[in-house]
Amino acid sequence: MDNAWIDNIGAASGGETEHAPATRNASTYWQSSGSNPHEVIYDAELPAGLHLGCGVTSGIVSVAPFGGMDTRGAAATLVICTAPARLTTRLQPGAFHSAGLSLAAPPTEDFALLGAYAQQRKDSCVTLEGIPLSVVSRLATPIDPWFQGAARAIVREARAIELLAVFEMALCGSSAQEPNLSRVHDLAMKARAIIEAEHAAPPPLACLAARLGCSPRTLTEAFRATFAQSIGAYLTRFRLEQAQRLMGGGMRSTEAAYRVGYSPAHFATAFKRQFGVSPSQWREGIAGQRNRLPATASNSD
Repeated sequence: MDNAWIDNIGAASGGETEHAPATRNASTYWQSSGSNPHEVIYDAELPAGLHLGCGVTSGIVSVAPFGGMDTRGAAATLVICTAPARLTTRLQPGAFHSAGLSLAAPPTEDFALLGAYAQQRKDSCVTLEGIPLSVVSRLATPIDPWFQGAARAIVREARAIELLAVFEMALCGSSAQEPNLSRVHDLAMKARAIIEAEHAAPPPLACLAARLGCSPRTLTEAFRATFAQSIGAYLTRFRLEQAQRLMGGGMRSTEAAYRVGYSPAHFATAFKRQFGVSPSQWREGIAGQRNRLPATASNSD
């Protein structure tokens, strides 16, 4: 899928936009945030496919040849295009945050119900009902810059999976059975072992799930249920703690950063977010503690 249209919307709306490929169905995850003092009107050329979006705005009206959407506050929308289509949008003044997933084709595996819905509806614009506002707001909130590199890719993939799950729940209901708790715990523990062993170059979420014989959605939910945090958050914390341990042993922060899979610049930012001090300040603190330790008395008979 050509993603120039995402950059064009970001530029027209006045937002800062990020997008990156997700691993399923030739899909792209995107997010955009900004603030406008005046109303903004722009056209967007949407490629064929499914376009799932969550946003928080003062008000937004979008019109396509086959329908339209009029929302304000927190809202979730779905545009289904069997061919490229022009979408005209009127964005009200104020701050906005949005995120979404665009798929070149309807999903057929974990989210078959959503795929079937899209095949049945054909060209249409849908405003979703029944999704908690807290869920929409959280999905629309930009991914924190603390997540970088492989960890950021994992978070994007997890967001993409959650978007699909939320839309399938809202549009198609849930026929899922209660999970097998033993299986959930086993998957999470095995995933953690792989993440810790390969933390410097962790596998993408889809590859990790394939190695464990499950879907990315199943693995994401199992990990969060077991450890009360996402795979990306766990990976980031573990890498930084490993770097802390290496620096505590005398390694320079630059080398420690590379050892755990960070560039030095990203490492310094992530370290300070995690521990409240920069790597150099932390090392100075450790050195100060060592200097204050009393000398060990020798034992002589």
